[in-house]
Amino acid sequence: MTELGSPFSLSRLLTQAVQAHRQASLARLRAMGHATLTLATANILLHIDTVGTRLTTIAERSEMTKQSASQLVAELERLGYVQREREAEDARAQRIRFTRQGLMCRNDLLAISSELEGALVAAVGSGHASSFCLILSRLPELFQPATGSQRATPSAAARPVAKHP
Repeated sequence: MTELGSPFSLSRLLTQAVQAHRQASLARLRAMGHATLTLATANILLHIDTVGTRLTTIAERSEMTKQSASQLVAELERLGYVQREREAEDARAQRIRFTRQGLMCRNDLLAISSELEGALVAAVGSGHASSFCLILSRLPELFQPATGSQRATPSAAARPVAKHP
C-alpha cells in the first residue's frame, strides 16, 4: 500500500484524474463558444435532466446545499443556459430546464465526453479502458461505509458487475 501523500496513493490519483478531466472538459467547452462557464456552473449542467430537474434534486446530485445550487443555477440563468419554472403540482418547487443554448451546451458536453473517452482508448487500448471503467463503476459500492456488523470483504468486493458500455 502507498502512503496517503505518495504520488501513487489512490486518493491522490483519483483526485488528479478528476481535476484533469474537468479542466480538459472546460477548456473544450470554452473553445466551443461557452466561454462564460466555470467549473462550478458546468458541473451543475451535468445534473440537469433533459426534461428538467427540481432544484432540490440538483443540489442532492451535486452534493451541495440548496442555497449554493440555487446561486449557481441563478448564474446559469443569467448566462442563458437554463430557466426556472414553478411546478404545477407544487408551486413552492422549482423545475430547472435547459434553454436552447443550454441544450446545445449539453450536446457539446456529450461530444466532449466521447472525445475524452476516445483519447483514453487510444492511449491504453479498448480492453484496458473497459477494465478501467468497470473498476471505476465498482468504487462507489466498494467505498460505502460499513453499517452495523457489515464490513466490506474481499468476497463482497469481487462480485461481478455489469460491463461498462
